[in-house]
Amino acid sequence: MDSLLMELTYEYVSKKTRFTWQELKYAIDRNFLPPGAAIEHALTLLSEDTNESSLIFELASLYHDEPVHPYLDELAQLEPHQDVDTIKEKWLYLILDWLFTKKDQYSDPLGLIEQIYADFDYPENIATFVRYMPMDGPDLGSIELNQARLYKNWEKYLDEQSKRFSYAK
Repeated sequence: MDSLLMELTYEYVSKKTRFTWQELKYAIDRNFLPPGAAIEHALTLLSEDTNESSLIFELASLYHDEPVHPYLDELAQLEPHQDVDTIKEKWLYLILDWLFTKKDQYSDPLGLIEQIYADFDYPENIATFVRYMPMDGPDLGSIELNQARLYKNWEKYLDEQSKRFSYAK
């Protein structure tokens, strides 16, 4: 995500969904999360289950300024292969969810959506809340009403993706 730096935290995203090592590696490699998120994830797993691998224990023992990629790479390779498109969709959801919760802190959150839309290679499932895309329905007569519909579509997308990626699976 070159054009937009997000300040996602492990604490925020881990409340939304569980992660595989491949998913965390994807996020860290793209700077969606800082490398220390891998250490936080290892610590979380250790707090839930004392039977985790020694590799996870070693990762959890690192300082936040130590390199995590050797551990992250190995842990990701030990998992069954995941579809990269699904991983990408999960991170798109998490980024858009984070932005939605912080939208009042930005002068043009819909402009940020446009950047995210481009950075994620124009995913069709978010086109209904990208300003410059054809409207989903008739013109409502004012910029404010049309923008309100975009926000409603954004919220609908988040609700759908939340069901898809939540802990309940």
